[in-house]
Amino acid sequence: MKFLEETPPIICNPKDTNYVIYSDTDSLYVHAEPILRYLYPDFDQMSSKDKDNKLEEIALKYQDLITQHYDTLAENCFNIKSHKLEMKTEAVIRSAYFRATRRYAQWITKQEGVEKEVLDIK
Repeated sequence: MKFLEETPPIICNPKDTNYVIYSDTDSLYVHAEPILRYLYPDFDQMSSKDKDNKLEEIALKYQDLITQHYDTLAENCFNIKSHKLEMKTEAVIRSAYFRATRRYAQWITKQEGVEKEVLDIK
C-alpha cells in the first residue's frame, strides 16, 4: 500500500493513523480491526458472526455521520441546500486482497444487510 502511505498532509496528518486501505472513485475500504479491538476488548473471543455484526453497526454509524456532513459540504462548497449526496454501506468484508486499481478479491459476509459468504473478485 505504498501509494496510500504518500497521502498529502492536507488530507491526513502524517502523525495520524490512516485506516483507509483502498479507495477508488466510488468505494472506500477501511481497516476496521483496530477500531473493533478498541471498542470491544473481548474481540478475540467473539464469533465471526458477532464481529461482522459489530462491524456493520460501526459502518452504519459512520455512514450516517458522513451523510450529515454532506449537508455542510453541499451548502459551503456548492452553495446548495438540497442535494442527493449520501454515504452508503454496501458490504461487510471479512478479508480482502488488493493488487492494483480495480484488481482485488474480497470475502463478503454481509451485503446491504443480508448475510452472505461470497468471494468477489474484480
